[in-house]
Amino acid sequence: MRVSKDPNLSFKLVVNEQRRAAAREQCEKLFADSNLLTESKMQLINEFMYGCGVNPCPQFGAAIIVKISETYENELQRDGTVQAQQIESFFEVFVAFKGF
Repeated sequence: MRVSKDPNLSFKLVVNEQRRAAAREQCEKLFADSNLLTESKMQLINEFMYGCGVNPCPQFGAAIIVKISETYENELQRDGTVQAQQIESFFEVFVAFKGF
């Protein structure tokens, strides 16, 4: 059995698990609030959040933009009328900063 000589190994494992838990929590919230995500887009976001080191879509370059939701909200105008506004949310993956 190989024993690690790194005295900080247990600390690193705890920090890594905390990061994974934070990423999982963020993904769950993001997915709960979305209304346009497909299974493949969820997988892309999950892999990015968990630190995957592979660019799944190199043909798109270093930035991948995923539209995650689209809603409409009524906004009161200055003249007193109400106008529907389209609200779009996007998730941007900058793979150039992840070491690709």
